[in-house]
Amino acid sequence: MAEVRCSECGFLALQTARNYEVVPAHRRYRLEGAVGRSETASRDDTRRLPICAIDRRDFADVYLSWPTHGSPEAPSPDEVRRLINEPIECDGGFYPWVPALTPKEHWDAKMMERRERFENEIRERRDKFEEDVRKEQRDWQQEQEHAAERRHDEQMDHVRAEASSASARHTEQMGQIRAEANEAKNRHRDGLIVFGLLIAVATVMGSWMEAGWWPQPGWFRWPF
Repeated sequence: MAEVRCSECGFLALQTARNYEVVPAHRRYRLEGAVGRSETASRDDTRRLPICAIDRRDFADVYLSWPTHGSPEAPSPDEVRRLINEPIECDGGFYPWVPALTPKEHWDAKMMERRERFENEIRERRDKFEEDVRKEQRDWQQEQEHAAERRHDEQMDHVRAEASSASARHTEQMGQIRAEANEAKNRHRDGLIVFGLLIAVATVMGSWMEAGWWPQPGWFRWPF
């Protein structure tokens, strides 16, 4: 936590002796430690010991804790300067002094800034949450698209595998058909060759028999 000085804080104030009215600590008091005339109190009516308008520091306790000190009702200007210029750590109470503002107006300004910071923080958190939701939706949509692409690829692989298998079966069947056709063709050709040979042999034998070159069996008769 950074150290601050009460002389530079907007909550440094004085009190009137008669009715304890809180009045702003003016510039001369902050610089010289001397009580001067203010808008609401005269020099003789204002206490010299300062106060913190939001009770973050008890100047009377600090003053009386010094080994040597004067009267708390009338500290010297040097003692006042020592009190308000001593570097201290202030837990969230410090607010820079603006000469035109009262302690209450300093408090209102501080609360306004705090509210703005809070609203900005809420806005940033909301924007971050909405962005996270949009990112999750985009990621989910991309994952769904990738899953659909994977399913499509798997289906296409299956279709291609089925087509390849069907093509292989068709090729095998066509090979079998062609083999059977070739075998039938070969059998037919062999039959024709044998038949042709038989006709040729029969024709030659018949010619020989007619010419008497081949004895005709007794049981053989020409049909014509």
